[in-house]
Amino acid sequence: MKRFASFLTILILVFTSCACSTSDNASYSDDYEYLWNELESSYPYFAYLREDKGIDVDGIRERYAEKAEATGSEEEFAVVIEDMFSELGNFAHLWLVTPELYGGMYNHMIYDENIAYDGNPFAEVLQDPGLSDIYVKPETPEEQTDEAENLFPEVWTQYFSDNDVLYLRITSFDHSLIERDNIVINDALTKYPDAKNLIIDIRNNSGGSDKYWMQNLVDPFGGKYEFKFRNYIR
Repeated sequence: MKRFASFLTILILVFTSCACSTSDNASYSDDYEYLWNELESSYPYFAYLREDKGIDVDGIRERYAEKAEATGSEEEFAVVIEDMFSELGNFAHLWLVTPELYGGMYNHMIYDENIAYDGNPFAEVLQDPGLSDIYVKPETPEEQTDEAENLFPEVWTQYFSDNDVLYLRITSFDHSLIERDNIVINDALTKYPDAKNLIIDIRNNSGGSDKYWMQNLVDPFGGKYEFKFRNYIR
């Protein structure tokens, strides 16, 4: 029986890949047990879920083992695992990586020069040749930029002298548009340095990268941003 890694599971900051059967009458029982063995050895919160959250972890494992045995495709198996993680509360980022999320992670972990580095365990999993075909390598940054620039117009700016207002309309925070839009925004701020009011219009904005607003809407004004978190290691 040929086996290959198919689905990724986020465990805190650790990726786990589980194998998937490809026999004619595909049963995913072995794959399910493989996943749970990984969880038992890598996921540190089962005791907390049982004792503090009152979640019947063992019961969930048994119920979904029956559902996994009845599945006959990767898609069905993915739904079973997603539902199972949902009953576990998706606690501490315990979820299945969707193809869409995979693309975003690939962009950040492999294409982003500020993050990518040799030996990055995230990158190794994302590029594992045994991953399921549902995980498709995204286009290169250059191709993504071309596509995004065609899809989203650059920032539209206008100055209203009667109210001393500088108006910026931003249609997307797409990561690939950061450099392009940064030029437009900084040009507008340079042209009207004494504007007393600023309107940033993000109606119908498609969203995108935190790095966009950090670099294009916070940095130009000399602002700063920070976050704090604590790690408790046993």
